[in-house]
Amino acid sequence: MYLVERLWGAVTTIISIVSLTPLPDELDFQHPLAVFEGDTASSVVAKGPRFHPPGAPRSDSFQCEYPDMVGWEPCSSKSNRKCWLRRTLDGKQFDIYTNYEKETPIGITRKYELELKDGSIEVNVTNKLANNGTSIHWHGIRQNQTMHMDGVNGITQCPIAPNDYFVYKFNVTQYGSSWYHSHYSVQYADGAVGSMTLHGPSSLEYDAAISPPLITTDWDQDILLNGRGNITNYSNLTKNKTAIANPYHITFEGPVRGKPVKKYLIRVINTSFDTTFVFSIDNHRLNVVSADFVPITPYKNTSLLVGIGQRCNVIVEANPEVYNKTDSLPTEGNYWIRTYIAPCKSSNTDCNGPEDASCGYERTGVLRYDSSSTAVPSSHPWQNTSLRCSDETYTDLHPILPWTVSSPINGASGQRFNLSFQASAKPPFPLAKWELSMEEDVFTPIRINYSDPTFFHLDNKGSWDPLWRIIPEDYTSQDWLIECILKTHLHGHDFAILEQAYNKTYNSSNLSLELDNPPRRDVVLMPRNGYVVIAFKADNPGAWLVHCHIAFHISEGLGLQIMERQDDADQLWPKPPKHGDAMEEAERVCSNWKAWYGNDSNWSPPGVKCPYENKEWCFQDDSGV
Repeated sequence: MYLVERLWGAVTTIISIVSLTPLPDELDFQHPLAVFEGDTASSVVAKGPRFHPPGAPRSDSFQCEYPDMVGWEPCSSKSNRKCWLRRTLDGKQFDIYTNYEKETPIGITRKYELELKDGSIEVNVTNKLANNGTSIHWHGIRQNQTMHMDGVNGITQCPIAPNDYFVYKFNVTQYGSSWYHSHYSVQYADGAVGSMTLHGPSSLEYDAAISPPLITTDWDQDILLNGRGNITNYSNLTKNKTAIANPYHITFEGPVRGKPVKKYLIRVINTSFDTTFVFSIDNHRLNVVSADFVPITPYKNTSLLVGIGQRCNVIVEANPEVYNKTDSLPTEGNYWIRTYIAPCKSSNTDCNGPEDASCGYERTGVLRYDSSSTAVPSSHPWQNTSLRCSDETYTDLHPILPWTVSSPINGASGQRFNLSFQASAKPPFPLAKWELSMEEDVFTPIRINYSDPTFFHLDNKGSWDPLWRIIPEDYTSQDWLIECILKTHLHGHDFAILEQAYNKTYNSSNLSLELDNPPRRDVVLMPRNGYVVIAFKADNPGAWLVHCHIAFHISEGLGLQIMERQDDADQLWPKPPKHGDAMEEAERVCSNWKAWYGNDSNWSPPGVKCPYENKEWCFQDDSGV
């Protein structure tokens, strides 16, 4: 945007990491959300199970609480992480095989406070930015029947005006690792992000969990792991003028004779602007147990590709292995954590694999077996690590809870959306360059209206503004929809990946669709010179954003809205005089936004001349999301 503020230095000290598990005090650059006084989580009188999250450090005060589930008990143990709760009367369980979209334990409402500042989760978000609005999206959360809490300004709400607030309240039925981020233009790329940990079962046993999660991201030309990086490793053109922090480190307890080797759960999250990473730890194999919010049958690998917005939970044994008979382990007991850049933006990369002498920037963290050690690791990378820009191997991703995709309601091959780039002489808005469209001859990038969100038009019976890019999908909750699409994130759903084709031209008569328990995610990478076919069930009424998660691509128009079961959505959130609390609150937020935006002095710097004839473009020159 024309006036987007640079948030990183200020915002990371407020919201860089959030977890349902509080953070250790020594992370001075990361803080959890502040809990409201009198929060339900602290004031409830426990009757049902109340227990420490499996594997969390004992210094962590967070408790899993189910006060209404009298007669149930926790059943997760070091020898069985698949179980979560068990009823003592008859042995009924909530475990990794439970269909969490239909049946979940009854927990409590947890309330948090979140402020953005310059310099049955309930989160009160207050905007303290001086010149920008904001909204917060809870990445991967289904928001089933709560579209209005999805946090996409211009679609589900108006932006939160400076000094205003909005309370997000929604049920959590999934478990695993994810993140929240601003969905206001490219604001998240400047630091308005944080992680979420939703505790639950695991498909493989572990002893302890590394906390907080490992967030990999890019910042200008730097690569960061949990907010720390050294740009001089990446570019010698940049002259450093400040002290360089030590690499982020985690600590394992090493093997003890006569005792089982300890296993650690590590949560890996990619929150980048435009970088896909390949994650690895020298001399340690990764047991992958989840892809996004989907528990999978464990598989083992030496590295892990994590695309933008994707998350993976891995379990690592505290038992480093030598690469070959002539190799030896580092004497200091320290090992590099590496986050290579996958060559997704071109056929080249700055580092063509571990054998390339130009590598080195990817050493972003350290695994230590002695927490007091400060020695630089002497470990070497795994050899033959693939840096191909592609998702994890399709056949490795086997969801524990199977889905069978039935015949799609929208045709055997579904709907096809084409990605195209156009440098138009007369774009519909200044930064418009990309589109996701079914029409070859009409350039239709998405651009939302901050002051008039789609949420206010669920009763619309006429045509839609072409720039809103709304695709109607009016089916039933049991119908499956198939879409052929690009690297994307779909809000409101997990989706099945029916085919992920490499170096193959799309032909609707020559698809190889896997309908029996295909991989599931909420973010998928588009193979170079190929395509992806996804399917989801139309069981969540509302307007859902589909977009590329390369931040500048969606900023430049690469997205659309799926209007799912519009009549049902209109009944859930009717317009006046029948409207309920949700619509009334949305109107309050929009009223405050319009009042702030309507005063040019709130956002137009004195003495700065707008380069556009259209005044509206002076504030919003991109898609808005």
